[in-house]
Amino acid sequence: RTRLPVRDGERVLGEVVMARSLDILTLLTADANQWGETGEMMLCALDGDPFRCFPGRFLSQPFTVPRSVDNRPSLVAQALKTEPGVIAAPDFRDQQVLAAYGPVGNYGLGMVVKMDRAELYAPVRRQLQIVMLSLVLMVALSLWLVHGRVRPLLRQLVESQQAAQASEARF
Repeated sequence: RTRLPVRDGERVLGEVVMARSLDILTLLTADANQWGETGEMMLCALDGDPFRCFPGRFLSQPFTVPRSVDNRPSLVAQALKTEPGVIAAPDFRDQQVLAAYGPVGNYGLGMVVKMDRAELYAPVRRQLQIVMLSLVLMVALSLWLVHGRVRPLLRQLVESQQAAQASEARF
């Protein structure tokens, strides 16, 4: 949305408001709200320090993001690059995230789509835990079965050795 004052010399008569709907951004924002508990899309103006950002999923008011955090460029600052990219880094909350970033056309905006790494990898971690538990159970079952098969053989060997010793002693 752009507002321009209408003037008659020095006197302001009114203002002209031009608004352009960015339907794709509305759809992306709505879609971002479905990305788990920490998935978020940030859309920020790339001029100024700090960057001014549109309201998002977790902050209902416009907010700012610093250009750098702990002497590292912030995720939004990554969008200043001319090419989009992906990075694993801490965000402005100091949480480890996986983020995709890039400029939005020539509008002077940058977009960052991010999700906490812990939440992103949670399904893989859960599957890995299930696989590890299955392996442990299979190894335990295998050992129990081998023990059940070997025990009678060991008993026979011991009895046979005792019989041989008794026979040798009689001889």
